[in-house]
Amino acid sequence: MAHCQIPCGIFHDDLVFETLEQNLETLQKADHELSSSTLPSNQSVRWILNKEDQSNQIAQTMLTYFLQQRVKLDDPKRAEKLDLISKIALQCAKVKQTTDAKEVSTLGEEIQQLKGLSGVVPAK
Repeated sequence: MAHCQIPCGIFHDDLVFETLEQNLETLQKADHELSSSTLPSNQSVRWILNKEDQSNQIAQTMLTYFLQQRVKLDDPKRAEKLDLISKIALQCAKVKQTTDAKEVSTLGEEIQQLKGLSGVVPAK
C-alpha cells in the first residue's frame, strides 16, 4: 500500500495528500447522503460502510506511510508531526461515530496542518 518500505527512498507526499483529500471528499459526501431522510436503508448501509472504509484508509496511511516512513528520528518537526498524526487517527474514529460535518472538517484541517509540516506545495 504505502510506498516505499524496501527502502528505495521513493516517496510522493503530494500523491499521498491528494489521496487523503479524496478520502475526505468521500467522507463529506457520505455525511451529506446519510443526513438525507429519504435515503433507502440499503443505501444508508452502503454509505456507512464506505465511510468506515475511508476513515480506516486515512488512519492506515498515518501508520504505514507517515509513522513508519516519513517521520524520522532526527526530524526537527518530529514531535509536532507525531502529535498531528495521533490527532488525525483519533479524529478518524470520531468521524465514524457521527454524521456531523464538523468532524470531517476538523479531520481535513488536521490533514492540511500535516501537509504544511511535510512541506508539500499545494497543487496549482
